[in-house]
Amino acid sequence: QVIGNALDPTTTPNGGISAAGRSSVVSIVLLADPSYVPNQPWNVYTHSPNNGAFHRGGNAFASWTHISWDTGSPVSVTSVKSYCLPIDEWCQSGGFAQYAVNVHNNGYSAGTTPSLDAAAYITLSLTNQN
Repeated sequence: QVIGNALDPTTTPNGGISAAGRSSVVSIVLLADPSYVPNQPWNVYTHSPNNGAFHRGGNAFASWTHISWDTGSPVSVTSVKSYCLPIDEWCQSGGFAQYAVNVHNNGYSAGTTPSLDAAAYITLSLTNQN
């Protein structure tokens, strides 16, 4: 939530980060993101239909992009990846309280699909930039 607040220009002018600082950022990972909003280009899972407990406006991270070369030519891609598992109470606000603590505390831990995917995304972002 705190990282998202620093990046979101609607909560902090200019995302709270200078232009020089912004140009150095190529990957941002929000695991168990309580600011989750469905159908955004930075969402990793498309099967999480509900807003998070502290959801943001739809364009909160739209300005966070970088140039990627992973296809062999330069392409502008989102720098943000938001991970929200479907029954995580905090990022889905869906009445899943009986599962919430287990999913929220263990569903993103080391060795799980979200954490491995996030690590691969960060590595790719750092090795395939202009």
